[in-house]
Amino acid sequence: MCPKNYEACEKLRAPSCKPEEELLEAISTLQMMCATAEKRAQSLQSENEHLLGSVFNLSRENSVLKEELKEANDRIGYQEKEKQWMEIENEHLEAEVVKRSGLANSYDRLLDEWSLEVGYKLRFGI
Repeated sequence: MCPKNYEACEKLRAPSCKPEEELLEAISTLQMMCATAEKRAQSLQSENEHLLGSVFNLSRENSVLKEELKEANDRIGYQEKEKQWMEIENEHLEAEVVKRSGLANSYDRLLDEWSLEVGYKLRFGI
């Protein structure tokens, strides 16, 4: 403890021990640290705002892609139904071809029989 006499206290104080200078140096150091921390906080805030903007843009892009995917799935569903209808129509047309082919064969047979009969009658004058 310092004596009550200020001059005596000054004499007892070591030359390297200057509390006022140390305090001023500590204050200066703290001010620099605060300024550095403040700059870092501003930098982080700016980076955070940039990242939030990126997240917002990605979210918006994701919504657009989801809508495009839904539309693509709807088109696929429509095309699958269209394919089913075309297959049904194809089966119907194939059945019609078989039916008409059978009729054509019957017609051809009748025509052949008629030709033979007419040819026979003409040949033999009947």
